[in-house]
Amino acid sequence: MIGLPAAQAQIVNDRVARAALLVGLQVGRPGCHPNVVVVVTDDSDKLAADLVARHKLTFQYHVAYQERGPDLLAEFQRSGRAVRWWHLTERDEMGHDGGSRLRAAYETDIFRAIILVDTRRTGPVTLEALGDYVAMTALARLSPDADLAGLDTVLSLFDTPPAQRPLSMTGWDEAYLRAVYSGDADTRSQWLQQRDIANRMLRGVRARD
Repeated sequence: MIGLPAAQAQIVNDRVARAALLVGLQVGRPGCHPNVVVVVTDDSDKLAADLVARHKLTFQYHVAYQERGPDLLAEFQRSGRAVRWWHLTERDEMGHDGGSRLRAAYETDIFRAIILVDTRRTGPVTLEALGDYVAMTALARLSPDADLAGLDTVLSLFDTPPAQRPLSMTGWDEAYLRAVYSGDADTRSQWLQQRDIANRMLRGVRARD
């Protein structure tokens, strides 16, 4: 965590660690090499542009084999965002030859996330809510343009009037993360993967009711 006093940074770190444990990931000890890097700045537009300019080949490499690669790079650099994220990814061979219509030859795994938080745009939010928002964007490959209307999610943090903003991760958020990490990644069809995640989410939400 870069850009916050140690006590405040620890609150955000703890929320990210909690979410990671929720989906069964291992959490490193203090002092370990971080794979989620959060930078708090008052000019994320400039910082994002500088990062891409300085490490252009690295950014391009990690989207070269993704369907929306150029769009992802443009989204990261788009001005006006309170929080933006970038995932460094790698291919994980699935042991198939790619000839199957149902099984994928490889999956794309996140091995590091870079999150930029812009203090000029976050507004009045609790550190717990900010930490949970960061956790969601670090652990899942989300679109900043996703339609969240009507959803009870911490991802609406910056699209909600201050008095109505969520204070933490919701049951919907937890169900989504669990569904993503328990889903069948060995499926060629994106539609089948999305349906599998949706069904797992539905079961998770019903189990909480």
